Amino acid sequence: MPLPRIADLNEMINTRQKADPQKMVQIWQVVRPELPFDYYAKKYKFCGCSHVKIAACTVLFVSLGMLVYRIIATIWSGWAIMQIIMLPIEVIALIALFIGLKAEHPTALLPYLLAKALMITFYAYYAIRYAITAINTDSEMGYGKELKTKKDHTIEVFHTQMSVESASIFMTISCLVRVVVYSIFFYIVYKCRHYFVDLQRAKREKEPTVTYFSNQTFA
Repeated sequence: MPLPRIADLNEMINTRQKADPQKMVQIWQVVRPELPFDYYAKKYKFCGCSHVKIAACTVLFVSLGMLVYRIIATIWSGWAIMQIIMLPIEVIALIALFIGLKAEHPTALLPYLLAKALMITFYAYYAIRYAITAINTDSEMGYGKELKTKKDHTIEVFHTQMSVESASIFMTISCLVRVVVYSIFFYIVYKCRHYFVDLQRAKREKEPTVTYFSNQTFA
């Protein structure tokens, strides 16, 4: 049986693309020649330069890298209750985000938005807790109980307070950075969802409408 020529394979691929272009859409593809639409309108850009879908794809890959890093760090440092709860949610959210970007479907982006809203709330709460601890290391919200157990010299208590304060400041900044980063991710995917909503509306308007009247069909 003779092997197919390269020209025949290229012709087969081009024919399949023309027959069903919807299935050949890449995750980072923005413009579809078969659908007239203002793809690069100002409202569909992030910071006035990058298209929101491209920015959302960047969010997907960055979030995936952060998830892998967090899994590795968690394996080395130990599993906490919140990490056990959040990791499966993040995995599901990233899978849904990939499907949504691939299919250009706004509903599939909702799990990622919900997961990020939950994480923003979580880290904002802990940023407040750590900030209170940094301001008042003797508080029960901080390490008051640990300081009360120090019955040795006053210098040891002083060093404990300084270490608690430094750690609390570091954790406050760390949580605030995550709140800012996740808020940017949320905003990008939120704008991308609105872009997909408008894109689907344009698809529906392009589809032919059929009206039934007196046993006759008009397209």
